[in-house]
Amino acid sequence: MSMSGLHVWYVKNRMAVIKTISIIVLLLNLLSLYATLTIARMSNDECIWKVIMCQERGGAKKVNLLFGNIKPNGCTAQAGIKDNDRLLQINHIPVFSSFQAQEVLNKIPAGEPAIYTVQRDSTIFTTSVSIKKLVDYNSLGFGLFALIWFIIAYAIILAKPEGRNQSLFFKIGVLISISTSFPIIRPFLPGVATTPFFLIYYIGFVVSCCMWPIYYLRFFTVFPRPWLSYNKARWLKVLVFIAIFPAISSIGRYISALRTHEAGNGYLYSFSFDNYLAPVSVFIGLMVYAGFGLLLANYIKMKSKVDRSSIFIILVGYGLALIGYALYTFLFPALGYIKYNSPEFYTVIILLAIVPVSFGYAIFKYELMDVGYVVKNTISYAIATFMVAVLYIGVVYGLGNMVGFFVNQNYRDFVSAFFFILFALLLQRSKDYFLELLTRHFYPEQYAYRKELALFHQKLAGTAGREKLLNLFDSLLSNTLRVKKYAILLTDNDSHTFYYARYKGISIPHSRVFVHASSLKQLMQFRMEYNYQTQIDQPAFGEYFPKDADGFIENDIHTIIPLISGNNLPGFILLGVKHSGLQFDRGDQELLLSVSTQFALSLENARLYESEAERLKLERELELARNIQQNLLPGILPTDNRIDLYGKMIPALQIGGDYFDVIKKDDDNLFIVVGDVSGKGLPASLYMAKVQTLVQVECGLRNSPREILIEVNKRLYNVMDRRSFVTMSIAHFNFAEGVVRFCRAGHVPLILRQNNELIEIKSRGIGLALDKGPVFAASLVEEQIPLQQGQIYAFISDGISESMDSGMNCLGLEGLEKVISRSNGASCKEIAEKIWNTVTTHQQQQQQHDDMTLVLMKVLS
Repeated sequence: MSMSGLHVWYVKNRMAVIKTISIIVLLLNLLSLYATLTIARMSNDECIWKVIMCQERGGAKKVNLLFGNIKPNGCTAQAGIKDNDRLLQINHIPVFSSFQAQEVLNKIPAGEPAIYTVQRDSTIFTTSVSIKKLVDYNSLGFGLFALIWFIIAYAIILAKPEGRNQSLFFKIGVLISISTSFPIIRPFLPGVATTPFFLIYYIGFVVSCCMWPIYYLRFFTVFPRPWLSYNKARWLKVLVFIAIFPAISSIGRYISALRTHEAGNGYLYSFSFDNYLAPVSVFIGLMVYAGFGLLLANYIKMKSKVDRSSIFIILVGYGLALIGYALYTFLFPALGYIKYNSPEFYTVIILLAIVPVSFGYAIFKYELMDVGYVVKNTISYAIATFMVAVLYIGVVYGLGNMVGFFVNQNYRDFVSAFFFILFALLLQRSKDYFLELLTRHFYPEQYAYRKELALFHQKLAGTAGREKLLNLFDSLLSNTLRVKKYAILLTDNDSHTFYYARYKGISIPHSRVFVHASSLKQLMQFRMEYNYQTQIDQPAFGEYFPKDADGFIENDIHTIIPLISGNNLPGFILLGVKHSGLQFDRGDQELLLSVSTQFALSLENARLYESEAERLKLERELELARNIQQNLLPGILPTDNRIDLYGKMIPALQIGGDYFDVIKKDDDNLFIVVGDVSGKGLPASLYMAKVQTLVQVECGLRNSPREILIEVNKRLYNVMDRRSFVTMSIAHFNFAEGVVRFCRAGHVPLILRQNNELIEIKSRGIGLALDKGPVFAASLVEEQIPLQQGQIYAFISDGISESMDSGMNCLGLEGLEKVISRSNGASCKEIAEKIWNTVTTHQQQQQQHDDMTLVLMKVLS
């Protein structure tokens, strides 16, 4: 399964995954606390073993354990042991290190004495020591911290499983729980310390110890509200790389110990997790204190009294926990005798549990992270609903049995069941009324929202037009829901940028809002493929709106709801807080998501309606332009018994850029003009109209096609943009002189049929408007052709010669020449029909890609 597929699977099964993980982690927490309080308790003899390294004969090093800081009247002192005595054995087991000696001592059950073999000077004696069993307060403090944090995290994640802050809080709880699981392993440590299984566990343990402080610090950059900008918060990702170093150091120390220390009887001598985990412990400490600094900075920045009160509770709890942590970590270890002689001082580490307790209190009291309001009212609502259900069933059941009492015994059960169903149907309306009453009482704001949103649904169905829809939704947010700060973002042409269609209470630094393409694609994919839609919370603003996230947060925008309709995303709704000052909770957001879906559909329908109306309007305008263009072309060709004429232009679109004209100057002078403006559609047609006017004017003044083209080019060059040009052919038929003058400006060659032969006249010349004058004039060559009876002149545009079949093969001039060469005795219209049939057959129902123009002239006499 790919990563994207795995993510989609998780989204669809989010709650099942969360519940499964929660059960496992909760059991892990409880088992860890149980192990800390029972099987993993430490033995204490109320003294300190001093490790003295000495060198024996032969150069071998030897570890001596000497008694020191013996507590007066403690169990070791009562056993007759004095300072600087040497410990040789415990219960007849030789001891070689403080760690191994402690493990031997820990195996002695509570209430049973330990037999110490002791050396004083040269005297060796044994004595019975009544040891005490102590709880590892470090494990207890962190265990309580993890358990309480996770319980609160579970309530938070249930309230809003898709929330970024909620997910972050939950991840912290899971990782802390894993990092406090060591007491479960500790009783089995002597036997597993050198096994591959423990190495794997130790690596996972160290990784979790390094990861939860990163999430922990990240959490305080977004709680209670993001105060670091999205771009500035990216430096937190560097912590992931920094955490690698303490992790590698701790794992490396353990592996090094496996290689360098002797292992015997299942023990790893001189094995001390405090030493191996020292880099990790330092990293945790730094992150914990940094988290307090971020929370304090956020508190100082706050202006709202309510917000400051909620965070003040957490700050006080956090501060007390840090004091306890500092005493446990720094002060008491410096006074080594405290740990064994006065261990009760180490209970200050339990103050760590105040942190999640203060979090829970503030979250539920001040309704932070969308939890307090939901949980309090859910509990009350559930109890009240249960009471109504019991009362409802009791009344229905009692009435049913009462009726059955007056019926014969043989039919009592049947009649009771019948009336039970009858009363249930009759009282259904009463039950609904009671449930609605409970909702109104426990969820007054949400109840009012539901009523207003239901009314909004009705209004929305009868509203047409984008502006009216926007006004209706704007009124809903501003007047009905009384949202203090909001904005409606809509898109026009660019699917990645949105503009402010409506807004209230916020400042707009930019007229456009950019949305990250990949995040937008993922959002649409979930909606289209998996029918999954959710709001976007503050922690995710930067992911979707990298350029505007900071501005949204500064404007106190807390929730963004995407407007999704099918495959389209017409916009977003930006929401601040409600009129009560609280954020929109999960129930509110579900209602708004429902409304936003219908609103998005209405917007999309309005857009489609407007697009269709615009399309119809454009089609009418294009049809009008087509008619105008067709009227500009010669509708009725000049009649003369000396010639046969045919002309037609078929645009690729509704209007085109091809042009032809037949201009009869007098009885003996006739001009045939065929032109092609680069491009298609409306722009080309506008240029074509301009060209036609210029040509008609010049043909009235001159007889030379070359001179006409030169004058037209001068005027076109100044009015056409540099990306456009015109190709053109002009033929001047002078019947008095019996000659045809022809000039071509980059156009398709003229096809001439005479004496049963086909001639392509390819006189030189470049297109019009490519050059201002000199080069253009120098390129033109005017041909003279004697007029002869039976000649056929074919003027075409490249749309005909370049028409393509499905294999992208062009028809070419050869296809036309075959038709013309076989046209003995045919009229121009008949020849044209054969040419159009040839073009249609060649295209094989392919779409026409360019304008087509055909003008035929046959000399009759």
